[in-house]
Amino acid sequence: MLTLPKSIVQLLNKLAHWFKHKRDTWIKKRIPSKNSIQLNINNTFILPTRFGLSCMGIAICLFVLGTNFQNNIILLLCYFILAMLLLSIFHSYFFFIQHKITFLDIQPDYDNRRLSLPINIESTVRYKGGNLFLKLGKEEILQAVGASSTNIKIPLKQLKRGRYRCPSISLSATYGFGLFKCYSQLTPKLWVIVYPRVQKSALTLASAKDASFVAQGNHAESLRTDDLQGIREYVSTDSLKHVSWKHAAKGMGMLTKDFNDNKGVTGWLRIDDFVHLGVEQALRCLCFQIQQLNKEQVQFGLNLGTTKILPQKGDEHVKNCLLQLSLFESSKYNNNTYSQSSFKEDDR
Repeated sequence: MLTLPKSIVQLLNKLAHWFKHKRDTWIKKRIPSKNSIQLNINNTFILPTRFGLSCMGIAICLFVLGTNFQNNIILLLCYFILAMLLLSIFHSYFFFIQHKITFLDIQPDYDNRRLSLPINIESTVRYKGGNLFLKLGKEEILQAVGASSTNIKIPLKQLKRGRYRCPSISLSATYGFGLFKCYSQLTPKLWVIVYPRVQKSALTLASAKDASFVAQGNHAESLRTDDLQGIREYVSTDSLKHVSWKHAAKGMGMLTKDFNDNKGVTGWLRIDDFVHLGVEQALRCLCFQIQQLNKEQVQFGLNLGTTKILPQKGDEHVKNCLLQLSLFESSKYNNNTYSQSSFKEDDR
């Protein structure tokens, strides 16, 4: 078996990488990043398949033979194949551009879990019986077009803690006789957020002055008291543990028992209190404690060195804290001093 020299192989790999980089750069300029894209002539490419190239070669050979021998039957067969090729181009194109692609938000998940990109595909279903091929890397999903609107999910690869740009999705279709392939490369304007893995740990909440601890135990329940303050209307953020089921059974609606617990409890979660376990382990412990404190409706702040989030409570506060944990750059954490936090604009 003939083997090429190593230098030639390296040169060919460099040329292939250079060509791929130039092609991707040109496609990104031609098709900007959007979350909702209507396929049209500006973002669609039409290329012949291997079967289409074979038919073109046969048509050329028939034309040469029919011209040289002045055989009208051969020329008629040649023109028939050319007509089929032209008809296939138009049908493939109009089938492809009847679709509208909408990329939905990617829900954040935790370290080393398989995320997915939800996609909504809308179609006029004017051209039926075709298939769309959506491809991300080596993952390829076949979507049969049979409804005006459908939702699918494309699995993403497992990622470490951080924030990443959503990769490009290849969309292709061979409609009709399979002579031509319509192709487009779409880039969602989305971010993939990966939180640290959750690791159970003893709750450690520092006082507002960062001097003494107001709570330290194995469970968030240590922050509660049983001093009932009153009854109030139920809101969606209330814990079901505090619902007054006696009032609900009497037909008085959903009411919440309002305790004095956590009313005066305000503190800080600090990475310095866990850094002896290692930076990544500390972030996992903080991830667990943020969610535990949120369940108990405790006001808390997050101290990651120079990055501080003031004590609050609520789902938005929790999302902000978890985002800062995912963006924390452990390489800049040295001697318990953390450099200014910044977003990771590039893929890790």
